[in-house]
Amino acid sequence: MLFNDIASLCDKTNVKYEIGAKTAPLTSIGVGKRAELVLFPRTMQQLCQILDAVTYNHHKHYILGNGTNCYFCDNYDGVVIVTRELDEITVNGTEMRAFCGASLKKCSELALFHSLAGLEFAHGIPGAIGGALYMNASAYGSSIGDFVESSLVYEKSSGRIIEISRKEHLFGEKSTVFSKTNNYVVLETRLKLLRGDFEKIKNQINDYDTRRHLYQPLDKMSAGSAFKKPKDTYASLLIDKAGLKGFSLGDAAVSTKHAGFIINKNSASASEINGLILHIKREIFEKFGVSLEEEIIYIE
Repeated sequence: MLFNDIASLCDKTNVKYEIGAKTAPLTSIGVGKRAELVLFPRTMQQLCQILDAVTYNHHKHYILGNGTNCYFCDNYDGVVIVTRELDEITVNGTEMRAFCGASLKKCSELALFHSLAGLEFAHGIPGAIGGALYMNASAYGSSIGDFVESSLVYEKSSGRIIEISRKEHLFGEKSTVFSKTNNYVVLETRLKLLRGDFEKIKNQINDYDTRRHLYQPLDKMSAGSAFKKPKDTYASLLIDKAGLKGFSLGDAAVSTKHAGFIINKNSASASEINGLILHIKREIFEKFGVSLEEEIIYIE
């Protein structure tokens, strides 16, 4: 095996791992075949030890939370580090601290329990905090970046754990310092929320959830919005106008419910997803002169 040193480290530090593990079940769209090695750290110490090892040895690796905005190539020749067991969340006054693997839904529900407003938009986003910070997850006019005060990160270049300020996150439209550079890994983030009324917060969450169920294909395997919002319009609107709703390539298809979603009808392959994305981008550019940019991440 290519990564005997990492497997040996996992044995010594009691980290669960799988050799030649299936990757499709690690993503919400269910696309991918196998990875050389998949790790499941349960503590921050374990995660940092793994990051030390893969960084020092220049091992190809990918850090995955809930896998809701990505899909794998057929066979990934690297180490996949799954953080979903690192899901601790604490609340102190209006401050919330969440580990990288904590789900946005759980964060939103805990905020509701404490009558804290701000994360209503996040309840229906199926990702984890780490992924949310990577892409500045947003919905209904709010984004995670609106509430971040600071984050603890692992700095690959130095092997140190450092704290970065809100400003240093470089929050932008579907982008942050994490998506712009490969030097940082989110370990924990600190959010500043607002005092609110329990019933009003609950009603807002229910309203957003109702809208999602009405307009998004939540009953299908997908990775959420496939494309970022272009200037002055919406990708889904252009795709619909181009007559691509329902268009499929093998088992990869444009949702008939929401044209911005690509769904896996059964057993779509990475090449089918790639081909469908390329076809959509070509059609939209030819018809409207707009260059779509993927929001969905291809792990290769």
